[in-house]
Amino acid sequence: MKGPSRVIAILVMAALVVAAGSAQAAESDTQMKLCAVATGQTFLTRVAYLMVQQARSVKDESDVTTNHAARVAYAHAVIQNPVQYAQGLCPLLVGGTNLVSPNATTTCSGTPETCSSSVTDAAMLSQIATFWTYAAVVDP
Repeated sequence: MKGPSRVIAILVMAALVVAAGSAQAAESDTQMKLCAVATGQTFLTRVAYLMVQQARSVKDESDVTTNHAARVAYAHAVIQNPVQYAQGLCPLLVGGTNLVSPNATTTCSGTPETCSSSVTDAAMLSQIATFWTYAAVVDP
């Protein structure tokens, strides 16, 4: 490739690099906002409640489910102390697909309690279910 074609190819590659960097910066900004949301009591209470709902489902699952024993042990622990386990799961949860753009929007204007996310309970519960085994099994 010579002349103008090469210049165009270089410019296109440079534009792609800039676009990828902008997308990563936007995702990082969203995740930082979600981290602020995750430390707010309202969000933690929501996560704790939804984790208990997931724990109930896990306790009802078949004994042949992969990692069932670890999943049930985690469910028992969550039921015993949902707030503690919600605090532990939040940093993992906020990076989940269901909680980031374009699936949800997050706004912040100061303290964590002024931050909010548009994520629905159904989407958050789905994300908790997705991460359940990961959280339950330290060394999968």
